[in-house]
Amino acid sequence: MKLTKRWKVAQYFEIRWWRKYLQHKNPEEYLLSKKKYWSSFLGQLSTEIEINEKTKILDVGAGPAGIFILWDKNKIDAIDPLFDKYETHIPHFTKKLYKNVTFYTTPIEGFSTPQKYDLIFCLNAINHFIDVENSLQILAHLLAPEGFLVISVDTHSMLFLRPLFKTLQLDILHPHQFGLNEFLETIKKMEEFKIGEVILSKRGFLFNLHTIVLKKK
Repeated sequence: MKLTKRWKVAQYFEIRWWRKYLQHKNPEEYLLSKKKYWSSFLGQLSTEIEINEKTKILDVGAGPAGIFILWDKNKIDAIDPLFDKYETHIPHFTKKLYKNVTFYTTPIEGFSTPQKYDLIFCLNAINHFIDVENSLQILAHLLAPEGFLVISVDTHSMLFLRPLFKTLQLDILHPHQFGLNEFLETIKKMEEFKIGEVILSKRGFLFNLHTIVLKKK
């Protein structure tokens, strides 16, 4: 696994961003608001996705308050290369709060397990990966047959600006810059997935947030 310079820079600024963003937020109030947000997010998704206490869940690029915070009975694995820094520098995150979650401080490209997951979330994370296509292959390998991969991704709303952002690194937190169609074409090249819903979760001036539901064939 080769860590690119751009990825390392993005990770450095990512933890700085979180510290600044959360510095004046009450931890309990923030976590409660995030639970409400994730519950609302799940409500957007297809009713075909069923979650019960036996559902094996993986939260990739989870951040300090990923969707893993919603459940306290499911066996959940969560991956993020900054977990240790979150726990050291951010009072809003401590692993002890989540007895049912196993945390892995690693990029997805460095993660390996024989476990197969029924449901994988990769939310606001894929722009941060080292190698997008390789990571998608890893996620396909980790997903059980008929399982679901839910991805949310920032996509450029004004495509003519994408080359500028990519060349000049104007969005320093995100090593990868996507247009929606470009990202969907990347997925279509893979034989493992069937594309289900494509949801516009949030419309923005420069970026739209799209949620894409994939099913393992």
